Amino acid sequence: MLQELQIQRCPKLISTLPENLPCLDRLVISACQVLEDSLPWVPRLRELELTGCDSFKSLPGKMIQGNTCLQTVAIRNCSSLVTIPEGGLSSTLRSLDIYECRNLKLFPHQHLQGQHHCISLERLHLKYCCNSLISFPLSFFTKLEDLRLQDCNNLQVISNAPESLPYLRKLKLKECSKLVLFPEGGLPTPMLESLSISRCANISPYATWGLEMMASLASLSISGLTGFTSLEHTGIQCLSSLKILKIKDCKTLESLPLEALATSLSHLTIRACPLLQQRCKRDSGDYWNLISCIPSIVIED
Repeated sequence: MLQELQIQRCPKLISTLPENLPCLDRLVISACQVLEDSLPWVPRLRELELTGCDSFKSLPGKMIQGNTCLQTVAIRNCSSLVTIPEGGLSSTLRSLDIYECRNLKLFPHQHLQGQHHCISLERLHLKYCCNSLISFPLSFFTKLEDLRLQDCNNLQVISNAPESLPYLRKLKLKECSKLVLFPEGGLPTPMLESLSISRCANISPYATWGLEMMASLASLSISGLTGFTSLEHTGIQCLSSLKILKIKDCKTLESLPLEALATSLSHLTIRACPLLQQRCKRDSGDYWNLISCIPSIVIED
């Protein structure tokens, strides 16, 4: 019985798939620009990948709703995709990637979604998509382990979760130009291990990050922040578990609480930060005595 089906580069294909695919485990559809979005229900489907399906206006409801096997969905470059079905995503879904779907309204029924859906999602990557997304509702994703948001043009707020997010371990925010960072009081993420913030131009240099709440944070990467002279208000000095610190392209940043950080760090990168680079110069910089004990150091333009 058929377990994997790939349909690629069929620009004139209109009709849907056969109805009887009882053992299909993986379905890949790519560059089928006029294929209709009324795909059939596939009871054992575990992985769905859609790329360049320009006629899709909604995710195929029959295929993803009521499916107790579906675990992975990847959607890329579907320019007409606007909505997900009103019933939401499969409750068994663990990984969701959405790239280059600017018109998609990911949470059109927020009051319903939060109660019944996304309960098993562990990995969510949104990239160049969801122009209507202004507030990201963390409370929908209590099992989330890996969250990446990149170039979500209108995203302003990551809304707070009413309770702790005990599973979140990786958070990457990149090129979200309107994002003002975390809600007041920070994020309740006691198990977060890796945080990366890159080129989010609207983050205020006076905003409170609440890093002191991230007791397990081992890796912190910051790049392209403007107007910052110090990071002490972020709570970085409280990160006793921090092993890796990377700071890049922060032109105005001139001070770090290295007295509190140097003893725990195993790697430090400072790149294209001229004021910090001067202070970290070997032998002559006033930070050199603090960082010279760090096993791996990269200081460069």
